[in-house]
Amino acid sequence: MYPAVDHLVIAVPDLPAAVRRYRDELGFVVGAGGRHPGKGTRNALIALDGCYLELITVADPAEARRAGRGELVRFLAGGGSGLVAYALATADLDAAVGRLARAGVAVTGPFPMRREGGDGRAVRWRLAVPFGNQYLVWWPFLIQWQDPGRDWPGAGPAPSHPNGVRGLAELWVESTDVAGARAFFTALGVPEVDGRYRIGTTDLVLGPLPDAGYLDLGGIGVIGPRRAEPTVT
Repeated sequence: MYPAVDHLVIAVPDLPAAVRRYRDELGFVVGAGGRHPGKGTRNALIALDGCYLELITVADPAEARRAGRGELVRFLAGGGSGLVAYALATADLDAAVGRLARAGVAVTGPFPMRREGGDGRAVRWRLAVPFGNQYLVWWPFLIQWQDPGRDWPGAGPAPSHPNGVRGLAELWVESTDVAGARAFFTALGVPEVDGRYRIGTTDLVLGPLPDAGYLDLGGIGVIGPRRAEPTVT
């Protein structure tokens, strides 16, 4: 079912240390990721049923800034870590971008992306970023995999994580413009019932959160700074 929650992006200052923590303390099976050529970042992956978690770090700050990932560089340089973004997958990225454009949402992309693993094999996808920013914001970025049956990290059943986690049941999103957030998801064609959007197998719930800006994932939280947000009509 499309759109669907594709993955959550968890920024970490030290990728090897984060891999050890998610594996040894939190009980996840952590798979190898790779580097993003030209983007200055690299990652490791945790597969779930129907989606996955991405542990991402900045490997080359200068390259990351040139690639438009300065927000991520600043976040990690300032001591931040934790959940910073989420992606929705679509089978027709151009159509999704067109729907947002008709709703007045400026979108950067679509543009091609790839990740190179340690085996030298490249995984490819296309990306589109609403409002030109994908980090520390309430809206998702959009992704379309070139070969989802083969390359998508969430394809197939999740491995048997020692902690028993299988999938993502809920994702809470806080926005100071709840009406605008509703308009955004409506433009994507996602049905809403009482503030909950069923996106694939996951319920996306619009805030405000009980403790403003606080998100928790397996014992790892992040305080998300409030900022001025674009208006969606």
